[in-house]
Amino acid sequence: MDKPFDWRPPRGGVAWIAVLFFIGSLYYMIRGGDSVYTHYVCPFFLPISIGLWLKQSWARWIMFAFFVLVAVLFTISLFDQPISVRRVARGFIIAGVLLSLWEWKVYSEAVEPEPEAA
Repeated sequence: MDKPFDWRPPRGGVAWIAVLFFIGSLYYMIRGGDSVYTHYVCPFFLPISIGLWLKQSWARWIMFAFFVLVAVLFTISLFDQPISVRRVARGFIIAGVLLSLWEWKVYSEAVEPEPEAA
């Protein structure tokens, strides 16, 4: 799983997560941003998205921790703001990303390594 140069695209939702965060981080690095978040935090997603594409476990756990924080903040905000279709869709997207990162099925079944005999 942690081969440094495994250039094959990851399988499942991890590929979409890596591509979207790569494009988003490049966009905010070039365009900049008005908020502190877009100016200073978004560029950190560039190496993390590359790490996800290369199937590195450190990138998986950093992104998982970030989305757990986002899920907690989303849950807290449910009590402050009215529920709308857009907010429900956002909740499903957050849950889907967390599920993809938790399952971490980035290889096809034929390529997955055999479990070691104890």
